[in-house]
Order: sequence, then structure tokens, then C-alpha cells
Amino acid sequence: MNKHAYLLSSANARVVRNFYDATDALSNQCAIAAHAEQWQQKHGGK
Repeated sequence: MNKHAYLLSSANARVVRNFYDATDALSNQCAIAAHAEQWQQKHGGK
């Protein structure tokens, strides 16, 4: 593989990894928000 193709593929891999990390973090935040809402309802929150 030539150097240019290698650089491109490693850059793409990094972007994909960052994308998955970001969606992971986002889904965690959504889960936490949903859980907090349920907790408030169960414990007579607002």
C-alpha cells in the first residue's frame, strides 16, 4: 500500500472511531436523562 492510501485509511479509521465515541457518549447522556426523569416521577419530583 502506498503512503498516501495508508494516511487516508488511518484518517478515516480515526474519524469513524471518533464518530462511534460521540454516539456512545450521546446515548449515555440520553439514558441518564431518561433515568433521571423516571426517578423524579417515582419520587414525586416536579
